[in-house]
Amino acid sequence: MQFFTVTDTSSVKHKVLIIPLNQKEMTQLVGQCEKCMPSISISSIIQIGHPYVIIDFSGGTWKTAIPLDQESEDGHKIGDELAIGDVLNVILTSDPHAVTALGDKAYMNVPLESILAFSFLYTADIAENYALFKMVKQPKAQ
Repeated sequence: MQFFTVTDTSSVKHKVLIIPLNQKEMTQLVGQCEKCMPSISISSIIQIGHPYVIIDFSGGTWKTAIPLDQESEDGHKIGDELAIGDVLNVILTSDPHAVTALGDKAYMNVPLESILAFSFLYTADIAENYALFKMVKQPKAQ
């Protein structure tokens, strides 16, 4: 996963997460989106010792999870990079070179038709779940 912050021409900062999919997953997702415009539900969960943001497309026919405790390419945990009120722009792609980030700019290397992108608000309930995870992962007091 690539995570970076870019600044647009209006000096607005955008947080971007690139989630790589294999070709089969991308084909299934594109096929589903061609049939109907998907609605997207966002939730959070701590499962099997990890905090996730769950993205559910159209009633459970396709889902993905963002592990908030996973380090992105810059070595920081995704959950530590987000604050309540941030909007996270997510790009799903099967091309590992779809986006190049240089400094505070990002460059799209593929046509828009070859990606699926959406945004969601990092809300208090997601942040609370991540904070709970971090709290219980702390070493026990002696």
